[in-house]
Amino acid sequence: MKKILLIRVPPPLTTLYSDTVVQWACYGNNGQMKGEVHVSALDRISPEWLELQPGYESDAGNALTDELLPDETIILLPATMVVHRQLAVSQGQKKHLNTALPFMLEEAMAEDVESLHLVSQLDQKSDRVVVSAISHQLIQRVLVSFEEVGLPVQHLLAEQQLIEPETNAISLYPESRSILLAEPGESAVELDYEAVQLILQNWQEVSEEPGVQTLDNIEPQVTRIRLRYSEGILPTPEENRLNIKRSLDEAGWLVTEEPLGQSLFEHLAGQYFKTKRGVRRVDLRSGVYQCPRKAGRQIRRWKPLAIVATLWLLMEMGVMVTEGLFFQHKAKEFWSESAGLYLEIFPQDQLVIDAKKSASGNVDVKSRMESRLKKTGSTVAGEPFLPMLQQVSKISSSIKDSNLQPVSMDFNEISGKLILDLKADSLEGVEQLLAAVKSSGLNARLDNANQEKTGVNARMTIDR
Repeated sequence: MKKILLIRVPPPLTTLYSDTVVQWACYGNNGQMKGEVHVSALDRISPEWLELQPGYESDAGNALTDELLPDETIILLPATMVVHRQLAVSQGQKKHLNTALPFMLEEAMAEDVESLHLVSQLDQKSDRVVVSAISHQLIQRVLVSFEEVGLPVQHLLAEQQLIEPETNAISLYPESRSILLAEPGESAVELDYEAVQLILQNWQEVSEEPGVQTLDNIEPQVTRIRLRYSEGILPTPEENRLNIKRSLDEAGWLVTEEPLGQSLFEHLAGQYFKTKRGVRRVDLRSGVYQCPRKAGRQIRRWKPLAIVATLWLLMEMGVMVTEGLFFQHKAKEFWSESAGLYLEIFPQDQLVIDAKKSASGNVDVKSRMESRLKKTGSTVAGEPFLPMLQQVSKISSSIKDSNLQPVSMDFNEISGKLILDLKADSLEGVEQLLAAVKSSGLNARLDNANQEKTGVNARMTIDR
């Protein structure tokens, strides 16, 4: 089950240190609290969290591993650190909301707006924008403080947005040193007791002044206060509750006391988990301060699709590579067959012979064949080949005891010359063939004759 660490920085704190005391508890993903509410210094949360984990042994060390880390860490910051407002926006401001927001907040802020980190969320139904603002210096301090104690933060929220304002009553949430005050239709603010008493004692006088009421004076007059106090492990001090009630009674307010039945921390946690799925909260951990783990989860959403797409691409590439290798192999086979057929017709083409021996296939046999056929077709026919071959064959067979063996022949149709390569037992046999050819009426010459161990290799050129 998911382990969620919810931490509340209580008011009236304005910054964080390692010894700052905060409130925290462990929750499941269904919003059910595991154990009880803890009140600890910031640097004590990690060891105390470890002690709550099943199977943890204290003598093994206090390091927070990935298995022991909370699956999600949520920080609630008080109104003394974060400004949270609900603002009405016009249609023109909606179109340029990011530009308009700093000007809309400028009058309500004591700090320079440029020094603030703003996060907003537009409600299209009510034409209102909810915005949280915190100084860059403070949010950096908060994030660094939690990183130093080994607790990376995934969500950072203003706790005021978890207070639901009444429609016709002022809600007060008194604590030990301050009070959360929520006016009808407005976000809660954090005030000390003296400020609350002063404001509420003069409330009726201020609200009756001309021009003070808003929304065209259609809001009902507020005459009732709901005093909602904590009980349980973090109760509202009895003296504080009685003092504020007495002061409000003297000011003429109708005060209704409503015990929460639990601590304010538990009440805020309940509001967070109750509306977590139905309502988007304004999370300060966004923009330049977005949590890397949260960004990683967004990437992991698309991971299955990315894996499927990658596998599909790999399969496609594999099929294409296999087809390429197959067609390459078939192309080599076809070229080898073509080269063989070509050499049967033109056996003296040394370029094709060398290419066939090396199996490189880098000679275009088709182009060479077409070129030779064009040359043959464009020339005037010379001496016929077959009659000359028949005559030479009769002469060769008539010479006895010479063992004449033709090796190859090449006939040039244009010039009418027959080049005959032959092999004989001796040079005398070659000379006899040369003399017999000449005596038959043909022209013949001996181009070369080489004596070897097994006989004589000779080349002879014959024409008419």
